[in-house]
Amino acid sequence: MITINVIGLPQPQGSMKSLGARAGRTILTHSNGATLMPWRQELANAALNARPDDWDLGAAMALSLTFRFPRPAGHYRKDGSVRPSAPMAKLTKPDLDKLVRACGDAFAGILYHGDQQIVSTASAKRFVVGTEAPGLLATIIPLVSHPHPQTEPAAQAGP
Repeated sequence: MITINVIGLPQPQGSMKSLGARAGRTILTHSNGATLMPWRQELANAALNARPDDWDLGAAMALSLTFRFPRPAGHYRKDGSVRPSAPMAKLTKPDLDKLVRACGDAFAGILYHGDQQIVSTASAKRFVVGTEAPGLLATIIPLVSHPHPQTEPAAQAGP
């Protein structure tokens, strides 16, 4: 199991958009590529630095992801305390599923071969608490891999 803490503003995977066709091929990009790609690079670097040498890239993986966001200035009183009327939960964008997708893709090739190996996720988005920095706290747990049962060859009938 590894745990990483990445400081920065979490970015969602975003929707794909077409840049048009060139040489008979459609060119697709992420609608928020300018902010997504640096965020994914931060995640990838943190994962690479935290990964032990004996890490099993082929295991099924469970992810626990907590995305921390700054509160808007309007949530605070002049003395710096949070207003009682400020929402407890972050109900605004980005969507949690798109944040999780960005992590899944960023960790692919570093912590597992592909994000299809993610078999369990626990995720949350929330506002920072106290002096906490915005970012991501991620725990990645390789699960015990069991090989597929081998089918034994059929017994041959004797004479």
